[in-house]
Amino acid sequence: MNWIPVTERLPEEHDSIFAKYYGSKRWNRSMFRKRSNKVIVATKFPDGTINVEVGSTRDGEWKFEAHIIPREVIAWMPMPVPPTDLDKERG
Repeated sequence: MNWIPVTERLPEEHDSIFAKYYGSKRWNRSMFRKRSNKVIVATKFPDGTINVEVGSTRDGEWKFEAHIIPREVIAWMPMPVPPTDLDKERG
């Protein structure tokens, strides 16, 4: 897998569980219409440090599980497919 620059494209988004409420009285600011699957993300901190973490997008904005100092997303890649034959290798 190769890194995909965010200047090239963002992960594909799909409808969230909240999408059906958009435009209704049930909609509120904490909801989001679209979201991506989790991806591996390369982020750059203000001091130039580059980190790798897991993130996703919601309505085109990056979201992370840990909220730490501000950072810029520079690239991403899909999560790898989990192995399926490890039990066979163990015998």
